[in-house]
Amino acid sequence: MTIMDKNHPLWEEFCERLEFAVFNHRGESMCDHNTEITKYVLNQFDGIDTKASLENFINLGGFCDCEIVYTIIDEA
Repeated sequence: MTIMDKNHPLWEEFCERLEFAVFNHRGESMCDHNTEITKYVLNQFDGIDTKASLENFINLGGFCDCEIVYTIIDEA
């Protein structure tokens, strides 16, 4: 199992899926200040260690779904 990070070959696909899931068609955040949406998206990929990936995101400043998008994806 591997972690999802900017070096993973499916990073771009993960980013697209997460942004689509976190923000509705009007660009409004669906974030409930947790990582449930990110967990859901990570679980769509085979071979990804969801727990380790989330720990990595938290260490990088992504404490909830929208912060993962704003802090990690937008800066990658």
